[in-house]
Amino acid sequence: MKIVPPLAVIVLAAVSLWAQTNPTGTISGKVIDPDGLPVPGATVTVESPALQGTRTATTSANGDYIIPFLPAGDYTVTLTLTGFKTVKQTARVSPSESVTVSPTLAVSTMSETVTVVGHTTGEFGQTAEVAT
Repeated sequence: MKIVPPLAVIVLAAVSLWAQTNPTGTISGKVIDPDGLPVPGATVTVESPALQGTRTATTSANGDYIIPFLPAGDYTVTLTLTGFKTVKQTARVSPSESVTVSPTLAVSTMSETVTVVGHTTGEFGQTAEVAT
């Protein structure tokens, strides 16, 4: 029975650990408005053929978000928040990689028309008396 030198055991263990890379990646970023201020509460959705369904996150009070454990592939990142225009960007995630998507959300323009319709009966219900 041969005894394996301790150095060989260490080398084999190191090679084994090196071969075990993380098979997933991460999409993260910071969402800001046109003034450079963070946008909290924005919904960030990622979708890809590499996923079964979608993954969603909400931006923090600092506008930050992170969506970890994404399989390698091409992703569509959609950011939405009421009062802002929806932003769509693409990102390619590779194993053990963190991709940054940090868009600026533009304020959406809203227009509303209010139509007021009124009808009168043609009769004026007040009378006036004049003293002479």
